[in-house]
Formats: sequence, C-alpha cells, structure tokens
Amino acid sequence: MNIKEVAKRAKVSTATVSRTINDSEKVRPGTAARVRQAIEELNFYPNTHARTLVSGRSRMLGLIISDITNPFFPELVKSFEDQAVERGQEVIIGNTDYNPKRMAGCIRRMVERKVDGVAIMTSEADPALVMEDEVTIAIQHKGKLRDTLTAPKGASREALEALALASEKVQRSLDGAQVRKVIVVPDRLVNIVT
Repeated sequence: MNIKEVAKRAKVSTATVSRTINDSEKVRPGTAARVRQAIEELNFYPNTHARTLVSGRSRMLGLIISDITNPFFPELVKSFEDQAVERGQEVIIGNTDYNPKRMAGCIRRMVERKVDGVAIMTSEADPALVMEDEVTIAIQHKGKLRDTLTAPKGASREALEALALASEKVQRSLDGAQVRKVIVVPDRLVNIVT
C-alpha cells in the first residue's frame, strides 16, 4: 500500500494526500474527508522514514537511561513519554546498563534515527560523546530559572517543549499546576505558563 493508491482511490493528487496527512489548511474539508476515508478503507499508514526525509523532522525524541530496572526510572520515562505524546512525538528509549560503550551506541543510534532531541539521564555520559551542535536551553516558570537542558541545534519547538516538561525540577516547581502553554523563544529560553 502506498500514497499513490490512496490518491487514486480519493481521486486527488499525491500532494493532496500528503497535505491531508499533515493537517494542512490548504486542503478543503470535503477533499480532506474523502482522503481520510480512502486512507481508512485501504488501511494506509504513512511511511515515517519518508516523512523524516522530506520534513527533516523525525517526530521522535530519545531518552537514554542507565538502568531500566532501577525504580527511579519508570516514573521519569512515563512523564517524558506523556509529554512527548501530547505533542505528537514518539519516544525511543536506550538503556546503557552503566556501560560507556553501550552509551556511545545509544547516542549513535539516536543520531542515526535523526531524533528531534535527546534527554540523557545517566551518570556515565562521556562529554566527548555529546554532539558539538548543541544549545543550552533555560527553562523558566513564574519568572524563575527552574532548570537547563541541552538540545541539538535546530531541535523542533515540540521537542524542546517535551524535554522541558519532562524535567524533574520543572515538575517539582509546577507542583501539579495545569500548564496552559509553553513558550519557546528563539534566544534559547523555554517559558512555562500555568
């Protein structure tokens, strides 16, 4: 099954199918409904690799942890994934088992998969392994610096939001308050509004 078959069934171009899948406002509602119906009838799933190549964004975040069996990590992983899924991102988890070679492999796999951002929650991270093309992001809540995080240059707004909201320090500062919006400012600042 491919996008051409969906286009043929819906009697539209492949570009219209692509725009519909990506929720573009350029597609008329009736046309979009016809495309979605064709997608459902044909049980079509977009090729995420092709989407990554075209858009330059994988809609994936990486999370590297030391030991998946450590009772500290399940809550962190759940919070990270909740924030990512809320923003239309998927999470890839790497487990290092406190092994620096495995850590290097995890980072390499994340880079190969072109993840939009990576959170490294380990004690064995060698600074030489971390990509040079990084920026430090300051996370603010109620006008106070709550945490900092490191993200790849050019990381998507969604990736930065998910990384910021998954921060344990940020979660403590929110103290259960409902997040109304997350503002990502070009000068490397994430502001969380409750």
